[in-house]
Amino acid sequence: MALRRRAAAADPRAGSLGRDARRGSARPSISPLLWVAAAVWVSSRAGTEAALRCWIDGRPAVTAAAWVATALLGVAAAFARPRALRPVLLVCTIAFSVALGQGLVAGTSAVRTEALGPREWTGTVCADPRTGPFGTTVAVHVDSTPLGVTTSVAWPKETAPPDYGARVRIDTRLRALLRQEASADAFRRGETLRASPWRIGVEGWAPAPLGVVARWRAQCRRVLADMEGGGPALLASMLFAAPATGAAAAALEDARTAGVAWAVTSSGLHLAALILVAGRVAGLLGTGRRGRLVVTVVAVTVVALAAGLRLSLVRAALAAAASAAARLVGRRRDATAALGAIVIVLVLLDPGAAFDIGLLLGALALTSLALYGALAQAWLRPVTGGGLSRALSASLAAQCGVAPLSASLFGGVALMGPLVLTATAPFAGSAVCAGMSGALLVTVWPAAGRALLACGSAVASVAAALWAAAARAPGAFMPTAAVPLWA
Repeated sequence: MALRRRAAAADPRAGSLGRDARRGSARPSISPLLWVAAAVWVSSRAGTEAALRCWIDGRPAVTAAAWVATALLGVAAAFARPRALRPVLLVCTIAFSVALGQGLVAGTSAVRTEALGPREWTGTVCADPRTGPFGTTVAVHVDSTPLGVTTSVAWPKETAPPDYGARVRIDTRLRALLRQEASADAFRRGETLRASPWRIGVEGWAPAPLGVVARWRAQCRRVLADMEGGGPALLASMLFAAPATGAAAAALEDARTAGVAWAVTSSGLHLAALILVAGRVAGLLGTGRRGRLVVTVVAVTVVALAAGLRLSLVRAALAAAASAAARLVGRRRDATAALGAIVIVLVLLDPGAAFDIGLLLGALALTSLALYGALAQAWLRPVTGGGLSRALSASLAAQCGVAPLSASLFGGVALMGPLVLTATAPFAGSAVCAGMSGALLVTVWPAAGRALLACGSAVASVAAALWAAAARAPGAFMPTAAVPLWA
C-alpha cells in the first residue's frame, strides 16, 4: 500500500488510471461475441432460404447441392487461417446445417403427412389464435409431426377457438403448402401444413408444465375479458402477449405513431419494471444479494410464462437471467457480449428466430444503448440536467439505433419517441406490475386478484390516452422512404 501511494504521488495519473480501471470506465466497444452472433444469424437465414429453394424446386439434385455447400463450409472451418476464424466458421456451419435440416425435414414431413389422407389427428395449440379478413386460424402442432412443424387450421366460425396450450382433436386431411413464393413466409415460420376440418373437439389441456401455465394464463385472460372498457384488453396484450384487437389495436396504432409500440406488447420494459419492484420488495424483507437475485429470476420466469414463452420475452428473460447470474458470480457485465450469446442460443435452437423482426429490433436497440447511452447522457446533461438526461438518454440512444429499420418497416420515424417514453414509462410499468400481481393472486385469492387487475387496467387506460394525444400532435411522425438493404 505504501509503495502504491508513493507511485501515485510521483505520477498523479496513476491514481486516476487505477480508479478508472476499478470503475470499469473503459471506452464502450462491441464484443467479438456480438460479431459472431451476427455471422450465426446470417448463416441461419441462409440455411432456411436454401431449404426453401430446395422445397420449391423439389429436385433431389438441388438438395444434394445444398448439403455439399454445408460440407464445404465445414471444411473451410477446419482449415481456416488464422486459427481464430475456425470456431466462428464452425458455429456458422452448425447454424446453417440446423436451419437447412429443419427446413428440409419440415417440407418432407408435410408431403408424407398429406399422403396419409383424411383421418383423425390430435395435437396441441402452440400459439394464440389469429383473426384476419379470412377468418380465424389456429396453429396446432400435430402429434405425429416433427418438432417445429405446425399446422395452420382454419377454425370454423360457429365454434369458439381454443386457448394456447389446449389439446384438440380434428378430423381433416392435412395438406402441404403450395410450393410457391406466396408460401415462403409460412415456411420460414415452420407452418408447412394447412387444414380445414369438418369435425373438431377440444380435449382439456396439454400435460404439465405447459398445461398448468396455459390454464392459468387462460383464466387471467377471461377475468380481463369480463371487465368493461378498453383498459383490460390493453393490459391483456401487455401482460400475456394477447393479439391486439379492438381498443388494444387502436392503442397499438397510437403507440406505433408515438414511437413506443413495444410498450403495448410484452417487452423488456415490463421486465425492467417487475425486476425493480421485485428487488425492492426483497430488500424490504431483509434478503441479501443472493435472495434478491433469486427473486429477480422468479419475476423473469413469471413474465416469460405469462406471455406463453413468446420469443421477445424469452430473449429478455435470458438477458435478465444472464445478468443476474453474472452479478452472483462476480463477473464483469458486458451488454454486447451477453446479447451476442443470447442471439446465438436462440438462433441455434430455433432457426425461425432469425426472421423475427422483434429480435432484430431488440438487438439494434440494446447495442445502441450499450455503445451510445453514456454519450447521449453526457450531451443531454448540460441542457436538461442530470435527472432528465438519465431518463431521456436511454430512449434516445435506442431509438437512433432502430431508426433505419423502423423507417423501412413502418414507413417513417417517430420524432417524439424519447419524450413519450419518459412520460408514459411509469404508467406502463405500474400497470404491468399491478396486473402481474393480480394475475398471480387470482387463482388463490380471486377478489384481490380481480381488484389488482382492475387497477392495472385503469392505469393502462391512462397510458393509452397519453399515447393517443402524442400520436395526434403535429410532427409526431415523420414519413420517410425505405432504407436500402445494404444500409
